[in-house]
Amino acid sequence: MATNIDLDMVMQPAEVALANMEQVLDRTADSVDGADYLPAGMKLGLMAMVAAGKANVDGARLMKQEVADYAKASIDANISAAKASMTAKSLDDAVSVQRDHLQAVMHGGMAESGKLAEMALAISEKAAAPLRKQMGTQMEGPWTAWFKAAA
Repeated sequence: MATNIDLDMVMQPAEVALANMEQVLDRTADSVDGADYLPAGMKLGLMAMVAAGKANVDGARLMKQEVADYAKASIDANISAAKASMTAKSLDDAVSVQRDHLQAVMHGGMAESGKLAEMALAISEKAAAPLRKQMGTQMEGPWTAWFKAAA
C-alpha cells in the first residue's frame, strides 16, 4: 500500500539547509584557493575542513533519505494495521493484529536505529579522513621529533 503523503515536501527545509551549507563550503573553498597571502599549510588545513564539511553534507543527505523512506514505510504499515483492525472478525483478532503490529514497530524501530547509527559512524569516518590526513601531515614532523626526544 502506498501513501499519498509528499515526504519530499516535508523534507524540503532540510534540503534547503543542506544546499545552503554546501554553498558556504563552495564559497569558502573558492576564497581559500584564491588567498595567496595564506601560508600553504593553512590553506591545506582549511581545504581539509571544507572536504570534511562536504562529506558531512553528503552523509546528511543519505540519512535524510533513509529517514524519509522509513517514515513512509511506517505510515504504510500503520494504515494497513488500522484497516486490518477495523475489519477484524472479533475483538481477539483485532487485538492480535495490534499486538503483531506493535511488535513489528518495535523491532523495525530498533533495526532502523541501528542502521542510522552505523550510517552516522561511517559518515563521521569519511568526514574525518581529510582532517586526519592533513593533521597527520602537519603534525608528523614536529610531534615525531618531540616523541623521539622524549623517549
